[in-house]
Amino acid sequence: MIKNPLLILIFLIGIESLVLYLSKRPAWQKLFNIIPFICWIFFLPMVVSSLGWIDPKSILYKHITDWLLPASLAIILMTVDLKTIFRLGPMAVGTFVIGSLSVGLGMVIAFKLFSPMVGTQYWS
Repeated sequence: MIKNPLLILIFLIGIESLVLYLSKRPAWQKLFNIIPFICWIFFLPMVVSSLGWIDPKSILYKHITDWLLPASLAIILMTVDLKTIFRLGPMAVGTFVIGSLSVGLGMVIAFKLFSPMVGTQYWS
């Protein structure tokens, strides 16, 4: 397990660099056409953390998940073309809204059902 914050940073940057490098290579285009590189950039660090290769209790890891991840997701969402989404029509937009609301409602219901079993640690 990598515990040094600097080594964790180097390791994570290495993973991201490798994914970006491979996404530009013609031999890897089929894979990246199926699963875009941005999914790999979020997925692979999660996998190495789950496998115990990096210390999830590292202060660097905490800063990355608390600050860098939300900022990255916000930047990705800034590139969404809302005009194109609205051109899909009211049925598609309505489906998206209803789907989002149902996920939120499902979360509230699951919380109410399972919070007694989880106890005071439900927030984590």
